[in-house]
Amino acid sequence: MEFIESLSHVIGKTFRRRIVRADLLLLLLFGCKGSSDLMTPTSGRLAIACDEAIAYAVTYEGQAFMTDYADAQLTFQYSDASSVIGDLLNGKVTCIVSSREMDSSETARAIASGRKFFSQKFALDGLAFLVHRDNPVVNLDKNQLEAMFAGRVLSWSDLNIPFDQPILIVTDGENSGNNVLLKREFAPDWQLTPAAISLPTDSSEFIAYRIMDFIISNTNAIGYVSSSWLGNNSEYLKRAPGLKILKIARHDYGKPVDPIQGYIYRGDYPFRRMLFVMHGEEKPGLAAGFTAFLTGNKGQKLCLDLNLVPAINPVKLKYE
Repeated sequence: MEFIESLSHVIGKTFRRRIVRADLLLLLLFGCKGSSDLMTPTSGRLAIACDEAIAYAVTYEGQAFMTDYADAQLTFQYSDASSVIGDLLNGKVTCIVSSREMDSSETARAIASGRKFFSQKFALDGLAFLVHRDNPVVNLDKNQLEAMFAGRVLSWSDLNIPFDQPILIVTDGENSGNNVLLKREFAPDWQLTPAAISLPTDSSEFIAYRIMDFIISNTNAIGYVSSSWLGNNSEYLKRAPGLKILKIARHDYGKPVDPIQGYIYRGDYPFRRMLFVMHGEEKPGLAAGFTAFLTGNKGQKLCLDLNLVPAINPVKLKYE
């Protein structure tokens, strides 16, 4: 079943039009070729600190931006959400892309610095839970996941699943935007079990792929990644035969659904969040240009290809 709906409840129509039109005007004004030493919204060099939880989608969008604007050179530095936001506040970079907003302490630091920061929502994603293909589990509800990841349920058989194996949890660490999403959905004081295996950052390969590899190598493991890793992605597709994506229900009496765009947008899939691009440019430069691209027609259409829900443009989504 297909439908066309607007995400105007996410960002008000008037505000949305002003941002998109203003940013598109910047691209028109500065879209011509210029000196490589002069940064404009479509030319120059810019280092972007990117939340590794959503690195594939952001890098994909960045490559498309550079294809359209040959004088623009974007480089991406990957880390967890807390480190990425810290880099922006500390002045190490002027632009970041994050799977979460600044928290209260980070916002206080931003205000105290006296600098101005621009923050823009550009997409919604979901947190997908993965298990080994031979694990008989098909779906779980939010309460079961909370008990598992808190360490109160230790065996798959404790969930009435015919699989007498201990639950092995693999994660990308407590400072990741993914862990922040779990806390938001479970409880503010919720803590991940100390027994969970947290994979460290490795410059040679994204954590999401290493989480997938860990699960493929351990039939009793469960982990999570952004739904944006599970689209038309060659690295995921070659691993997909060894993985199973779980359907998740909001309540024990609710309908379990897949982390696909229609269910994420409507909120039937409980683990969802907004993604943000933030920058501290004093004058319109590449950060403003990349923001305009992410929120413009092409960037929003690419969101659909990346298993994301566009936050700006009207969208056409599919249910099962």
